Amino acid sequence: PDMKKLTDYIHSFGFKAGLYSSPGPETCGGCEGSYGHEREDAETYADWGFDYLKYDWCSYANVVRKVKDSAEKFALPYRLMGQALAKQDRDIVFSMSEYGMGQPWRWAARTGANLWRTTGDVNDKWDRIETVIRVHRDCWEFCGPGAWNDPDMLVVKADHTKCRLTPNEQYTHISMWCLYAAPLLIGCDLTKIDDFTLGLLSNAEMIEIDQDELGAAAASVHSNAVCEVWARPLADGDIAFGVYNHTTNGVTAAFDLAKTLGMEGKWRIRDVWRQADVGVLEGQFRVELPAHMTYVYRARPAGGRFCEALTDVRNLTWVRKIEALRPLIPPETAANSGPPGTVQPKGFKFSP
Repeated sequence: PDMKKLTDYIHSFGFKAGLYSSPGPETCGGCEGSYGHEREDAETYADWGFDYLKYDWCSYANVVRKVKDSAEKFALPYRLMGQALAKQDRDIVFSMSEYGMGQPWRWAARTGANLWRTTGDVNDKWDRIETVIRVHRDCWEFCGPGAWNDPDMLVVKADHTKCRLTPNEQYTHISMWCLYAAPLLIGCDLTKIDDFTLGLLSNAEMIEIDQDELGAAAASVHSNAVCEVWARPLADGDIAFGVYNHTTNGVTAAFDLAKTLGMEGKWRIRDVWRQADVGVLEGQFRVELPAHMTYVYRARPAGGRFCEALTDVRNLTWVRKIEALRPLIPPETAANSGPPGTVQPKGFKFSP
């Protein structure tokens, strides 16, 4: 009955408090959305002491059902709320969800969003994990501190045997989310968690990669008929890379470190999942991969260096050249008007 007391109680344990709404008239659960009272809601969330807002597309689809798809169509409702949150005397993390329909990684940061969903809802089926992997081949370069690609919540189960992903696929799921610098949102019952799932979620070296302060997401730097290599630079100069078997059979993955990762000379390699040093390698890297498995490694120079005139995708990540490609979205929107062509539902209006 008292939302401020609720958030105070949550904060007393050192936690942050989050809530959920929609830019539409109703949330996906049929509760009242923020359509027509964005500023009022933002002020209320701040007064209550909330730290996080997930803002889910839901019924806003009906508001713009006759509007032609465009970046502006998808961006407008989030910019309205982003501007409203920015005017509050409280930091509130803004989590935007329009399911990747309008390629939000290209414009979402300019709405004020801190993270944005890159795909539709993810579940514990392998084809959904493959969809995330496919999408992140294109959106990785738009990730950075305060602006994160969000491939949706983790779908592991407290009892790992009840997860429809095989154990190897569960490793790939967590590996890729960490390589993508994704928010790690746990969706299983932690009071009933088994050792296998706990191991997946609590590997400190894997979490360190996910939350590296440089915030550069991994890019796909090599792919062939049996495997794919994803790599991201880390703040201390190390490289994290994952080797992913996209086949249904066990395979031998082999590639040249210099050609694939731009790493000349000797590098000290650590197996992150096993938390064990592999050794100092030079030239060829070789690993046996079970079906749909991903191993993650951390590489540190041991007399080695990066190739001269490095021009592959990792260099684009470091230099952030992609900034020049982000389309501009108008900085302010009149909060008393809907998108062009909008047919407003009866009884609803935008805030004056």
